[in-house]
Amino acid sequence: MKKVFRFIHTERVNYPVALLARVLKVNRSAYYAWAGRPMSAHEVEDRDLTRLIKEIHAANRRVYGTPRIHAELRIGIRTLLLGASSRYWASLRGSEHGCAEVARQAAGVR
Repeated sequence: MKKVFRFIHTERVNYPVALLARVLKVNRSAYYAWAGRPMSAHEVEDRDLTRLIKEIHAANRRVYGTPRIHAELRIGIRTLLLGASSRYWASLRGSEHGCAEVARQAAGVR
């Protein structure tokens, strides 16, 4: 459901929320309730982890893959989000893409 609400949130500048909600078969009130709620602790950790992964990837000439990024997260510099790291990578498992593709997606690289 979060993906649908995020899509509505992004597209609300182009289309009315009522239209998007009707087409996507969700209640407008449910979208507004979601939009008014603060981010959960896990969502904040995941957002921060994604930012860190992108920073590590960019700082290393965009050539670091999953093992190196994970290793850099594990060293003392970035231990704050270590628990979120394993949860984040676990969420990417089961994707139809290979490890290299998952690492590129996580870093925002095509």
